Amino acid sequence: MTLQLSRDDLRLSVTNSGTASASQIKLRNKEMAWKLAYDCLRRQLYPSLPYRNIRSIDKTWLKLTFAAFCQQLAIRDGLFIGDGVDWQQLEQQGWQRQHDVMRLNLVRFAFRRAIELWLVSDMVTCLERLGYVVSVTEFCSRHVTPRNILISVKNGK
Repeated sequence: MTLQLSRDDLRLSVTNSGTASASQIKLRNKEMAWKLAYDCLRRQLYPSLPYRNIRSIDKTWLKLTFAAFCQQLAIRDGLFIGDGVDWQQLEQQGWQRQHDVMRLNLVRFAFRRAIELWLVSDMVTCLERLGYVVSVTEFCSRHVTPRNILISVKNGK
């Protein structure tokens, strides 16, 4: 049996906010919550539209009110948001979904370093089969940068 990793599985090994400041984490959480709330709104207003990942946004939109943020996304998506939206309830729903996503990510993140080390090991094995002499070290603390593995390669031939 062979283990197959998807693109998302591979991305997991390099997603880490270990060096992010508190303000960066707060902004990331706000963006996630607001995008999830907008997704709820989009599904309510246009239930027949297929799911679409929300592309990256202009970070200045996060300085707007939540309602204005959603309006900007709707304009970009070519959608119309009419009156009667309970913006406070919708934003609260987004924050709840953000909380749920972060809780689910705890399980995924438990495997992040293991996947990263597995990928490094796979690369080392491949290089050694090609005749190279390979060494692997951690060049700094993970608190400095989570990408702290150094693979050194010398020609063994």
